[in-house]
This record gives sequence, structure tokens and C-alpha cells, in this order.
Amino acid sequence: MSKELTCIVCPNSCRLTVQLIDEKWNVTNARCPRGIPFAIQEMTNPQRTITSTVKTTSPKFPLLPVKTNGEVPQSLMISIMEIINTVEVNEPVHMGDVIISNVMKTGVDVVATCNMDQPYGGEHNEIHESSHLNI
Repeated sequence: MSKELTCIVCPNSCRLTVQLIDEKWNVTNARCPRGIPFAIQEMTNPQRTITSTVKTTSPKFPLLPVKTNGEVPQSLMISIMEIINTVEVNEPVHMGDVIISNVMKTGVDVVATCNMDQPYGGEHNEIHESSHLNI
């Protein structure tokens, strides 16, 4: 089994060739040492960062951009997106606020990537805590 990959961990964008030979991964054409673990992970357990949006209760800010704060297994991406698509948050939300904690028990959170610049009343923590989901 042989596969060609474009490495994305540094600006070199090396065109890697990955082969499984005698139950050991052989990676060629990596111009830096980071390409080898990248290629092996891509072949054994590919991971991705998810970027998306969630609904909000604000008519002035109906969608809030979010992303995972780490990589998740590619095999879970559709299930995680289904969870993200069910979420609706209350304002205010600030960049970095956790929207979904430990999504699908991956150890990765879904976080806001911008501020909702809307005036609000009440304590930030009360609203913030009610917008957290632990799924």
C-alpha cells in the first residue's frame, strides 16, 4: 500500500510518499522532520480542526463563528457537526469562550472565534454558564 500526501505542517508543502512495508511506515520526500509523524498520523488516525458557526439568540448577530480548540478524529467530524448544528447560544459571547465542552469526549472544546459586540444586561457568568453544553 502506497499513498501520496501533501504535508501541511510547514511552508515546504512536501509531496510525501507513504508506504507500509513489513508492518512499518516508510515516509519519503520529507524535507523536515515534522513531515514523518504527520504522514503516519494521516495514515493511521487522521485528525482535523473543525470550523463552523452556531446559531445565536441575537437578531443582530444570528450566527457565531466557532472552531475546535484542537484536532479531533476525522471519523467523528460528521457527528461533531451534527452536535454543533443543534447549539444556540445567548449573548454575550467573547472570543475563546467555550461553547461546547469536551465535544464527544475528545478532550477538545468548541470555542467562539469572535466577540458578539452587543450590549447585554445581567452578569456575564450567568449568561455564559447557561450557554455551555457538555456533550
